[in-house]
Amino acid sequence: MKKLPVKKADIILAAFLCLAAFLLLLVGGIQGRHQDALWVRGYLDGKCVCEYPIDCDIKTTIRTPDQNGSNVLVIDQKKVYIASADCPGQDCVKMGIITKSGEELICLPHKLVIRIEGGDNAIDAISQ
Repeated sequence: MKKLPVKKADIILAAFLCLAAFLLLLVGGIQGRHQDALWVRGYLDGKCVCEYPIDCDIKTTIRTPDQNGSNVLVIDQKKVYIASADCPGQDCVKMGIITKSGEELICLPHKLVIRIEGGDNAIDAISQ
């Protein structure tokens, strides 16, 4: 069997194609992970006012537009809850902890909705 001569250009082309394939796989994996990420979003009267990745640990105060009301949102070890609020009844505080996509915390007096969004396991209202 006769060996074919290997040219330098053939080696460079093969290396380039391997590198391009690797980069495509890498970029696809990063984009896939980004799409699967869970986000905690806060909506005041239907308008998004804050957004945090669920894997960050944060404690922040969300104030109503007229500055007469406030809720303290906590994200701690991928657990989301409202630690305190100055609304009557404290129903939003009593709702407890949410951790999965599609779950919500609601404060009716302040027209505040805290929702976990994203991920592959997103639950819509019909399937609940």
